Amino acid sequence: MASNTPAHHGLLESPTAGLLRRLAAGFYDALVLLALWLITTVLWLLARHGEAIPPDGSLVYHCYQLSLLLVAFAFFVGFWGRAGCTLGMQAWRLHLIRSDGGRLRWRDAVVRFLAAPTAWLPLGIGVFWSLVDRDHLAWHDRLSATRVIVKRRQTHSYASARQPHQAAERDSQEQDRRPQRARQRRQAEDHRGPV
Repeated sequence: MASNTPAHHGLLESPTAGLLRRLAAGFYDALVLLALWLITTVLWLLARHGEAIPPDGSLVYHCYQLSLLLVAFAFFVGFWGRAGCTLGMQAWRLHLIRSDGGRLRWRDAVVRFLAAPTAWLPLGIGVFWSLVDRDHLAWHDRLSATRVIVKRRQTHSYASARQPHQAAERDSQEQDRRPQRARQRRQAEDHRGPV
């Protein structure tokens, strides 16, 4: 169980993600999910020796539909529960937290997944609701007690990770140059002679 450490409370100060950023991340996730569904469909076709799955309400059709739903469930709940964001959310620096600022639990991820259709099915009204909501939350955010925030840019990068080492190296080189510079000054003074 996640605790509310001061680091979690710092997440509450992060801005809530705007609608366009959320839709862009959702578009990225839709592409990934579509690819996963295509792979699932290919596996079904291979198992059926290339025979199409007829949309006739048969048991095979319902099992196929259920497998697509399970792939979507595993994708969203898996990423939300494990990392707090999906691949699309990572690309747009979005992160999912509980409304109290704590790290998302698996139960929270499941509730969010189950609540998402309420926001999308009535023509996306529940998603567009975030434009008028005082906290910029969509319906499924409210129902699951979660919040999508914009993560701050990380200042830690490969270059900044090397900087302390480079600074120490520069200091070392500077110390090596000091005696050389002092020698060069003495030689210059000797060459000019007394004033």
